[in-house]
Amino acid sequence: MMLAVGIRVGALIISLMLGALAYRRNAHSATHILLLMLTLFILIWGVVNEFAFNATTAEASLFWIRAVMAFAVPQSVIFFLLMYTFPRSTIPFSRPMLAAITLITGAAMAVALSPFLFTGIREGIGQAAQPIAGPGMIVFVATAVVSIVLGLITLVKKNFTLRGVEKLQARYLLVGTSIMFALILGLVLFPVMVLKNNSFVQHSALYTLPFVFAIAYAIAKHRMMDIRVAVARSLSFSILLAVFFALYAAILIFAVPVVSAQLEIPSEFLAAAGALLAVLLARYVQDTLRRVTDRYLFQQEADLRVALVTAGRRLSQSIDITDVTGIVEQTMQTVVRAQTVTIFLKGEEEGSGFVPQRMPDAKSTYTKVPIDNALVIHARHTGVAIIRDEVTQQIEEETREAHRAELGKVMEAFEWLDVQVALPLFVDQGLTGLILLGEKKSGDPYLQADAQFLSAFAPQAATALENARLYKESLEFTQKLKEEVERATHELEVANVQLKNLDKAKSEFLSIASHQLYTPLTAIRGYLSMMLEGDFGEVPEQQQPIVDILDKSAVRLIELINNLLDVSRIESGRLELNLEAVDLGAMAKELVQDLMPNAMNKDLDLEFQKPIQPQRPVIADRQRIRQVMLNMIDNAIKYTDTGRVDVSVTQDGDQLEFAVRDTGKGLAPNEINKLFTKFTRVGGASKYHTEGTGLGLYVAQQIVREHHGEVAVRSDGRSKGSVFSMSLPVQESPRSLQLGDKATVVIKAAEAVSAS
Repeated sequence: MMLAVGIRVGALIISLMLGALAYRRNAHSATHILLLMLTLFILIWGVVNEFAFNATTAEASLFWIRAVMAFAVPQSVIFFLLMYTFPRSTIPFSRPMLAAITLITGAAMAVALSPFLFTGIREGIGQAAQPIAGPGMIVFVATAVVSIVLGLITLVKKNFTLRGVEKLQARYLLVGTSIMFALILGLVLFPVMVLKNNSFVQHSALYTLPFVFAIAYAIAKHRMMDIRVAVARSLSFSILLAVFFALYAAILIFAVPVVSAQLEIPSEFLAAAGALLAVLLARYVQDTLRRVTDRYLFQQEADLRVALVTAGRRLSQSIDITDVTGIVEQTMQTVVRAQTVTIFLKGEEEGSGFVPQRMPDAKSTYTKVPIDNALVIHARHTGVAIIRDEVTQQIEEETREAHRAELGKVMEAFEWLDVQVALPLFVDQGLTGLILLGEKKSGDPYLQADAQFLSAFAPQAATALENARLYKESLEFTQKLKEEVERATHELEVANVQLKNLDKAKSEFLSIASHQLYTPLTAIRGYLSMMLEGDFGEVPEQQQPIVDILDKSAVRLIELINNLLDVSRIESGRLELNLEAVDLGAMAKELVQDLMPNAMNKDLDLEFQKPIQPQRPVIADRQRIRQVMLNMIDNAIKYTDTGRVDVSVTQDGDQLEFAVRDTGKGLAPNEINKLFTKFTRVGGASKYHTEGTGLGLYVAQQIVREHHGEVAVRSDGRSKGSVFSMSLPVQESPRSLQLGDKATVVIKAAEAVSAS
């Protein structure tokens, strides 16, 4: 008797110890807390059960039986909560819901302790007591039995919905739970209801051990032991335990009563002898189960070694990047059964990260992994295969907050890439790539045998992939170099012809302009000026308009010659810029004052908008920039019949913008791009002002570009006005020219030819 009691008490203590160990492993996890609570109530329930079986009066038996049923209620409810929460760290119920569950549990316990559950005892005391069920049994069934059923349904569902290690944990837990309920059905319900024998009811605490062992180990997740092997070993042990109890039950039910009656030996001694006999017989079952499990486990390891040798031989036979990546992909899919495989190799440019090779059915195919990604840093540091489930376990166990944060970023990378394993590839201690694996086709987790295979396969794959990548790059570089040489040779031939033609035309133009046009026009302009000033006598009144027209025509011709000379100097690289600090605002204000008479003659409002804040100067050739600004304001006045012309200078960061806004004729969208080509006038300008040359904006654009600035034009359409602007970098900004230097305005020959 004492031996049986000691065994039962020992089982209760073991259950509580397992719950306490799980709680100490992670005191913040709801799964661990619920397991501790469950083992605590199992202990209380087991102790109360001992009192019920050893009661000496009917009243005591009734009280303790009611207490047994009362403490069975929280066990059932916690079992449901545990199955619903496992393997999470938080209970997926709101506080009001938990409060309601607690209230219902307390009410059911109160009903169980009251006369409503058992109204009395029909006969017997202690172990032989037969209680009379009352109406409260409905409440007990609705809470305890329904909670157990819901818990089992939840556990079965999780075996289909969970993935990876969590699925294997749920599978392991289902095995332990099934064994527990098989023992309860076979040794409690069946003997009591069919055989009218309740001898095994007092041993109920022992029947919960398989379940407690199962969930304690499942939430521990010791990968160093390989959970798959542990499951096989534990399954063997659980079957052995079931065989032991089955043999023990058969001996107690059938053999002990007969032998005890015939030989008049106390049943307690026979029960102990029967337990020893059951242990001896069960040992043969254990040996058989161990041989079966070992055979399949070691067979898989042998298969992995063969696959490693085969893959290495195939990789050594090819250097083509397509073939090598195909071999790696096939190996991952056939050996470790990965559903998706993506190979990332180091990019050609320094710091470009890891570029994916095109693999089918992979979410990360079009994603580049930066070199500063947390997963890359972690892979470079660890140097071995990184399994997502193990990172999750490390986060749960890590106590250092900084390290937990780093591992959290690694998990974010896993989620971003939607993969389960990251296998780093190293060549000469440098990280050259990553092999990313998705879930297994079977939904099982990656185990220790998989990690060992990947670690052995990684050096072979890294070397083969790096050699294939370098070979591919050499082929691409050779082809690219050949194409570049051919293209450059053709461009040089074209440019050479263009430069020769341009140089010839330029020389002819300069000769004509300087000797045959410019010199006579200068003389004509001088004599006309002298005539207007009266140096040759007073000009008759009727001749005065004719002389004015001649003078203006000479001025226009001289301007044309100057523009042509500027174009020639620009394209030949002989137009120098004398750089100094220029106040654009002051220059714009001065130009507005100079051109005010022209605007007044056309009844236009010409206004300079004074800057609100002081502006920094620009480094520029004062004369050339003044020429550009004068051209913009003068054009705005010429092509505006009514309304106004506004001139402004504004600063935006390191840029100073000079803008001229008018209410004139405007421009169509297709005309804007033509404004900056030589000898081009748009919008019917030649009809309104025949004296234009079509060179002003072209020269202005070239000059402004050499100042590291830009010329722009905006217009909403015909008759809607336009905005001509020039932006220049302010002094001492990154793009500004240097004060006091001389710059040469020059454009490429090809550009000059295309522009003309």
